[in-house]
Amino acid sequence: SVRIDRANVTLRGNGAHASVILAPPLDAHGTENPRDPIRVRASGVHIENFWIRQPRRGIIAQGNLDGLAISDVVITQAERDGLTILGGEGITVEGVVVTGSGRYGVYVRTATGVEFRDCDIYENARAGLALARAEVGVHFTTIYSNREGIRNGRSELLLRDSIIAGTERDGLRGRTTDVVTIDHTLFGLNARDIAPSGIPTGAGVLLNTNPLFVDADGPDDVLGSAGWADDDLSLSQVGGGQAVDSPAVDAGSDLASALDVTGSTASNGAPDTGQADLGAHR
Repeated sequence: SVRIDRANVTLRGNGAHASVILAPPLDAHGTENPRDPIRVRASGVHIENFWIRQPRRGIIAQGNLDGLAISDVVITQAERDGLTILGGEGITVEGVVVTGSGRYGVYVRTATGVEFRDCDIYENARAGLALARAEVGVHFTTIYSNREGIRNGRSELLLRDSIIAGTERDGLRGRTTDVVTIDHTLFGLNARDIAPSGIPTGAGVLLNTNPLFVDADGPDDVLGSAGWADDDLSLSQVGGGQAVDSPAVDAGSDLASALDVTGSTASNGAPDTGQADLGAHR
């Protein structure tokens, strides 16, 4: 386990994406002993390019976390929550995959200015993203096949240019008194898209709409968790070789260039141009 309690530290995995693995050590009986591989209690910390596999909690950050940045990290099969953020402000989480958690994919509490972008949060046992008394923006993120998509508790939430699909219960669950802004987001294949129904939605919100992922569970037919690496949450596109375009294609809030979009939602890696596509870009 690594504990970072000194400000302005960068911890970076050197090499190809997810090629540096942090996994539990073996105990005296030769079985894995889950721990919290990365614990952060300082400001200005950057964590980049790891695969954290079968931890107790993948990354737990608590206290003065101002400026925390987590990018290109994969967290699979956490016993509890994949990523936990408790406090701080001005936090960015970008290009992160969280899947197979025993509780929440991501849990954020009493933190402000937390921004998620281009993340895949899927196949977690409870909510993909759970918020408590926080201020959070979710942009170009795909939240799929969790028990609940987003569970919002007394938090200010901006949800934009994203996809929430395939939940056993609610795509978004909160309270009508919460400060929530939702626009240009696709909800589909959920037991209920938004609950309660009094939570307002803005322009460009698509309800009860299939996002048409290319091959969500991949060639191995195992969705998320240990089988995450071949999962394809790209959007069906004629330009990518599929028969039809996903309704999430060109459904974003502005031009891709205006929103600083990089990466692709297509299975062939074609860049997103024109009106931005919804969901994570890879």
